[in-house]
Amino acid sequence: MRRLHYLKSQLAEQNGAISVKQAEYDALDNDYNKAEERMSAIEDKIRETEISVEKHGNTLKVKIPCNTRATVIFGGSKTEIGSGSYTFEK
Repeated sequence: MRRLHYLKSQLAEQNGAISVKQAEYDALDNDYNKAEERMSAIEDKIRETEISVEKHGNTLKVKIPCNTRATVIFGGSKTEIGSGSYTFEK
C-alpha cells in the first residue's frame, strides 16, 4: 500500500512537471508567434521602401518609394523621376 501511495505521488509530481513544461512550451510558442508577426510587419515596411524594376521586352516598369528620387536610363534616354510608379517604352 505504501509503495502504491509513493508511486501515485511520483506520478502526480511528474504530471505537475509535465504541466509546467507544457506551460513553458506554450509561452515560448506564443512569444515565437508574436516575434514572427512583428518580423512580417517589418518586412512589409521594408518592401514599401524598396525600388522595384521590371523589364518586359521593350517596356520598363519602375516603382520608387516616397521621398526618393531616381535617374532612369532606358532606351537611350535619361529621365529624372520622383516617387511613384512609371512605365517606360523604348
